[in-house]
Amino acid sequence: MMALVALWVGALLAAAPAVAQVLTWQVGAGGVSWASQSDVAAGVDLRRADLLAPNGFALDDNIVAAVSWMDGETQDYRLEGQARVWDRAAVKESNLVIVDGDSTTSTADRFKSFGDDQTGRIFVFDLGASFPAERIVFYPSPAGRDDYIRGFEMSISDGESFSAEGRPVFEVLRRMEVISEPRVDIGFAPQLLRFIQLRTLAPNPFEIAELEVYGEGYVPRAQYLSSFVDFAAPVNYGTLRLEAARLGTAAGTEGRVAASLQVRSGADQTPWVYHRLDAETQAETEVTAEEYAALAAVEKGSVRYDAAHWSPWSNPLEIDSTGSYTMDLSALPGPRRFFQFRLSFTGTPTEVMGIGALSVTYSPPLAGAAVAEVARRDDPSPAAGVASATTGETAELVYDVLADFAGGSYVGFDGLRIETPDSPVLLGLQMGDPPVDVIPDEVRTDAAGLWVYFPSHRITSSARLPVRVVFETRLLHYSTLFRGWLLDTAGSLPQPLAAGNAESAIQTNSLWVYGSFGEPLLRFEPQPAVVTPNGDGHNDTIEIAYDLAYLTEQVQVEIGVHDLSGRRRALVWSGPRAAGRHAEQWNGAADNGQALPPGLYVLRISVDTQSGSLVRVRQVAVGF
Repeated sequence: MMALVALWVGALLAAAPAVAQVLTWQVGAGGVSWASQSDVAAGVDLRRADLLAPNGFALDDNIVAAVSWMDGETQDYRLEGQARVWDRAAVKESNLVIVDGDSTTSTADRFKSFGDDQTGRIFVFDLGASFPAERIVFYPSPAGRDDYIRGFEMSISDGESFSAEGRPVFEVLRRMEVISEPRVDIGFAPQLLRFIQLRTLAPNPFEIAELEVYGEGYVPRAQYLSSFVDFAAPVNYGTLRLEAARLGTAAGTEGRVAASLQVRSGADQTPWVYHRLDAETQAETEVTAEEYAALAAVEKGSVRYDAAHWSPWSNPLEIDSTGSYTMDLSALPGPRRFFQFRLSFTGTPTEVMGIGALSVTYSPPLAGAAVAEVARRDDPSPAAGVASATTGETAELVYDVLADFAGGSYVGFDGLRIETPDSPVLLGLQMGDPPVDVIPDEVRTDAAGLWVYFPSHRITSSARLPVRVVFETRLLHYSTLFRGWLLDTAGSLPQPLAAGNAESAIQTNSLWVYGSFGEPLLRFEPQPAVVTPNGDGHNDTIEIAYDLAYLTEQVQVEIGVHDLSGRRRALVWSGPRAAGRHAEQWNGAADNGQALPPGLYVLRISVDTQSGSLVRVRQVAVGF
């Protein structure tokens, strides 16, 4: 069998006209630095090119020096992100000199105007995330040491408590009406700190050279949002891989230590659509992000997510231990030029997760664009353009694919993959207009879908033919998305198919098929029907297979074993289940763990839905 497989693969490769071109982009160890790819970094350490992790500090480390600062007030205080510093003075000037780590630079003469009362000046520092802290220091430059703040009130917030208006709730840390030294050093009990507010209480001229914060331990919650990774042209995405490691020690700590990764792809450089608002007509006109920023407040219209050109964030990949992790990117819409990812870290003061390297495989498109649509074979033009089939019953479907090769040099494709809710059966492969039957070179099916290979009829720019796959499968859900991909046996990455008009005779322009009402319990089969729990390795358990369909939400399922008097002797399963294929195991034991006496028993399943409870029974036996 292995020899036959090897011969078939060799034949496919020989038939393919192009060489596979799978490339890898990498950030972290062995790739570009984390800092170079950062759009927003809240509480993460960007000083190492080979490791991304929440900041960790010793008591003599100045936290302010480890943070990247921006001028200007935070727009949404609840969101963690870029560290910012600002003041409440009418004349706006940069405050970055206070957080630049250079004691010789300061606010200089800005707050030294003759005759001005400097009482009530307010400075606000947003670290961007909650840091472990136990000491705050501020002071003037050596040249201006006589012009120091002679009275102040310092308030802090941990970044967890906010007012109804969304502003941080501050607590006064220290208030001193009169001080006699230029350097102020405030110690306090270790705690998490995000916002600092410094208010002057004296009228004298002053300057500030530096504000410093000290603490010990890791930042327990941190965020990293990458900039848009630009592949210069649309590409197909393959697999994301990353290396993770737990850092620190878990001794004496409690709490979740993990990282969470999400990704998205886009066709342009912004996932947002900006609009100018006409004050008179209230009509909105799309503008660029730069044009929107320059608008007056009354002209700023809505800002909406660009769902047409950007995918939503993916389901998260949870990372909670040292090792390698992978994420399949083939479900991302494509080909697309831009890619973005974000990491959320959760840890404790003594232990966090770190990411050493993250890589993405990609390859050039197989075609410029490729669309597909699905319909029931006996109803190619359904009412309202919506394909439907009876849930739980086998339906014959046609799946039409049309690829566009204009505007570039594309290698083409010689296979299709279609995702199905149940094991499919291929009924036919057709190409051309009108469709002509073609014998595929290889077909593979399993519970996840259908793979059809046709390298002897490869589709290219010079052999640009529509492709139709006819197959049968069962619908198990109220709505089923039949996602598909172009395949290349030479090794290039699959290309996702988009919904569209692939065939004029099919009037759905969609990859969705909706189910109609039917009984939710489709199958209930114990295999084998006899269990012999004697430990000889034969028939030691019964597998109870059942299928649920037409469910929009999980339902309560209970499976029990009853004696012939109706008394329940064993509970096999009790809990929620969603639509799909399921299987439970029973080893012949009663609820007390002892084997039931040999004899006949009744296997009973109940499914509780909104329309009532459905019950079925089967006979099983316990043997010697």
